[in-house]
Amino acid sequence: MIEIENMIDERQQKLRQIADHYQEKQLWKLAEECGELVQALSKYTLTGDKRPVIEEIADVKNVAPQVEYLLGIEDDVEPMMEYKLDRTIKEVEEQQKKMDYRERMMRTFLGGNCDRQRSNRKL
Repeated sequence: MIEIENMIDERQQKLRQIADHYQEKQLWKLAEECGELVQALSKYTLTGDKRPVIEEIADVKNVAPQVEYLLGIEDDVEPMMEYKLDRTIKEVEEQQKKMDYRERMMRTFLGGNCDRQRSNRKL
């Protein structure tokens, strides 16, 4: 466990060293890396090549903490991430409830297995 903590501390030191050197240029660097990630994701949908996506996610994940550090918002990002995760989970659960309700209604109106009913209608 201590080895993992040392690796995290070492990584954080490297990120801060880079951030201290480049200063506000890293804000633009993060914007650039996000754009490159968008491009890599677009290419992935066409080619299925994951390697550029992996590289760009790594770049974003390296530069984002530098920007957090430079802006002094390191303690603010984690709570916001948790808030957004919880909000999205609530949305997912509500969508699932709606889908479950729709499925029950379809079964009621179609008299049983709606998948069987759909497949019979295609014939």
